[in-house]
Amino acid sequence: FKYGDAALKHIFDDATTSGALFFFWAPHHGDAEAADVLHCAAPTMPPEGHNRRSVHFLKLGKVPMEGSKNELMDALQFGACTANVLSDMAGLLGGLFLPAFEASKSDELTPGQLAYQRNLASFKSVLEHAARQIGGDVSLEIPEVDVSAPGILEDQTALGELEHAVEGWTTTIQQVVDQEAAKRPSASGPLAEVEFWRERHRALSALYEQLQLPRVQAILLTLKKVDAHAMIGYNTSYGELQKLAIEAKDNTKFLATLERHFKTLSSGTFASILDTLPTMLNAIRMVWIISRHYNSDSRMVPLLERIAHKLAEKVSDEVNVSSVLSLPPKQAQTTITEARAVLHAWEATYMATRQRIEESGTHVRWEFDRKRLFERTRYMAHVLGHLYDVAQVLDQFDQFLGPELRAVTDDTTQVDKVVARVEALKEPLTSITYNAFDRRYDESWQSLIDQFNANVASIEEQSIHFIDDAFQKLRSAEGAFELVENFQNVKSRDVINRQFTTLYDEVMEQYMKELAAIHGLFDQHKAKPLIYENYPPVAGAIAWARDLYHRAKKPILKFKQHEGLLETPEGLEAKQKYLVFARAVDAYITSLYEAWEKQTLEVATDLLKQPILAAVNPVPEDTRKRKPPGKFRMPPLPYKVNFVPELALIIKEAKYLDRLGFTIPETALQIALQEDKFHGYVRDLSLKLSQYDSLISKIAPVESDLLTRQVAILQRTLRSGFTPLNWNSQRVPSFIDAVQKALNEFSGVVSQIQKSAAMIDNVVNAIKDTVLFQPADLKRDPRTKRPVLIDVGQFHETVEATRTARLNDLQQQYKSIEPLLKKVEEVVASTASSASPLLANYYQYWEKRLCNAIVVMVSTSL
Repeated sequence: FKYGDAALKHIFDDATTSGALFFFWAPHHGDAEAADVLHCAAPTMPPEGHNRRSVHFLKLGKVPMEGSKNELMDALQFGACTANVLSDMAGLLGGLFLPAFEASKSDELTPGQLAYQRNLASFKSVLEHAARQIGGDVSLEIPEVDVSAPGILEDQTALGELEHAVEGWTTTIQQVVDQEAAKRPSASGPLAEVEFWRERHRALSALYEQLQLPRVQAILLTLKKVDAHAMIGYNTSYGELQKLAIEAKDNTKFLATLERHFKTLSSGTFASILDTLPTMLNAIRMVWIISRHYNSDSRMVPLLERIAHKLAEKVSDEVNVSSVLSLPPKQAQTTITEARAVLHAWEATYMATRQRIEESGTHVRWEFDRKRLFERTRYMAHVLGHLYDVAQVLDQFDQFLGPELRAVTDDTTQVDKVVARVEALKEPLTSITYNAFDRRYDESWQSLIDQFNANVASIEEQSIHFIDDAFQKLRSAEGAFELVENFQNVKSRDVINRQFTTLYDEVMEQYMKELAAIHGLFDQHKAKPLIYENYPPVAGAIAWARDLYHRAKKPILKFKQHEGLLETPEGLEAKQKYLVFARAVDAYITSLYEAWEKQTLEVATDLLKQPILAAVNPVPEDTRKRKPPGKFRMPPLPYKVNFVPELALIIKEAKYLDRLGFTIPETALQIALQEDKFHGYVRDLSLKLSQYDSLISKIAPVESDLLTRQVAILQRTLRSGFTPLNWNSQRVPSFIDAVQKALNEFSGVVSQIQKSAAMIDNVVNAIKDTVLFQPADLKRDPRTKRPVLIDVGQFHETVEATRTARLNDLQQQYKSIEPLLKKVEEVVASTASSASPLLANYYQYWEKRLCNAIVVMVSTSL
């Protein structure tokens, strides 16, 4: 143990995360004669602090030395104890922890928390019993007389003192017996009876055990030897005490076997109560047979009555009229059914147990007052039957007024009105101020139920009129039929269900109207059908016709599921009109497909034989006639990829018709299977032609003659795309590669020529833009920046020097033209003579440009 400063250091030491600090008054150094002084100890209470009032601080974690008051309070828990620790603990449990649990709703606690709450209550009782056993509610005064001394039987003074003590014991015994006889269980449930006998056993056993002490027995034996008069009253009172103590002990033992069942009645669900009733009644039967005290009507009937009361109380709490009717109808029905099953099972299980006792042949039978046991539960089951009927009615209306009904009527306002009336049915029941399960209010409750049934009948009549009106203006025959069919399987109101069975004729009439509208739409647009987006013409028309057909077919298929519906006169008429429409659609679809199939077989092969390239502008007929026989002449620019729209349409039609389930002709199928390949060809060829057009457009007129040979080479490469290559050819990829190679070479030549031409153009522009003598060449005053007057000779020398310098610079630039022209000659003619006939026009072009530039320079410089 640590005392004083050591104790304080221990509790505030960061190395420890738990511990306790105690303050108590006790004699200094354990000297009983010394005055009490304040002690401080840790981490547990030392022996000298036992049976002393004390204040304790429990460490809950690290104590913040520099923290706020709130942080310190969070780190320490403190309290005070009297000398009776057991009573303090019991008081803390009963005054703080158990009320905290009881303040929580039972449905908010988990099963583990409920079990913990029961264990706390049981532990509290154990602590109280132990405190009474140690301290004793009643303490006997035992005289300090040595009854073993010689001559005690002749010592009248000692005997008188002993006899006086026994008389006091007798009075105490009689008082305890009278007090216990006057006590009654504190509550109405069976657990209260268990606790009642447990408390009586604890109270009597404390006194009974004191009377069994050796000193007490020695005193009694001494007085018995001298025939003391006090023994007469003592023996009588002790006999009563002994009888009560034995009874209490016996009853406590047997009722303990029933306690877990009683706890289930108090806190279990209806399902667990149903499970526990047979085992509980069987255990009660065993108590009835074995127990020496619970084998009579006076004991067993009150116990069974308490069980019945607890069951009734449980049902009343769980099935409150207002709360149960606020639940969804299905959930309310489930709750009511479970509660009602518990009440019925109580009586049925009792009767089954009673039958077992009778069949056992024992002379002791259960002939108890059934009115006391079952009158209340029977009435409650009767009221629950009413509540179940109410929930069932609400559920049936809820199913009737669902989305299926709204789907077939455009007057949803009427549906909302019926829904509002159904909701209003609950209001009188949920607003009652009395307990519906109390028999005293039977007439008031029955009046409410009668009024409820009358309102239900009124709503049923309104619903029937509404159904009739709705079916006169049906929006969908299929939806109406599904509604009628659904209500054949839905547990709605019987009156409403019977009304629905008469509506099949209206459904068939509505279907024939819809079929006529569909047929009219088909006839109106079949020549020019409404094609879906992205659909080709034939497949789109077929899909449109099929959609109309399926709209007409879907209700017929559902009608067939209802046996005999299509055999009525209205059904036969509807079926006949449907078959006429179906045949018309089928003939229409067949004609479209066959025409497409025939056309595809005729043109597909020819379309594939078309050349892969063609001129954008068709060649005039007279030009084609002037072409020499057997020779192909390239058409004029520009060119395009010759993938005709008809071929793309065949591919698209084949794909969509295949999705629709048609057999695709072999030719069209082969074309469709090559769709990706054709698209790749078209993409690559379009790219090459675009590149070709871009290169040709960049060539200046003077460069056209220069590139005649290179253009001819490129044209020869492209010629294969006009003849002999077509869309069946296997050499299309190699043709694309050849075109790309030729384009690259041609692009290189054009780029080199245009690069040289740009450099020559720069020289020409430099000559043209030169001014041989400029004002800036004059001598200027450094201060005023204005020209200064000089003599003629000096001026002539300045002008001549400036002109000569500029002409020398231009001469050097002019000399750079010859290598550039040679480079062009090398690219175009593969020679470097600077006199190639192929470049004659090109030379002439630049000569003119240079001459013009010199003329501009001279005229500008004058």
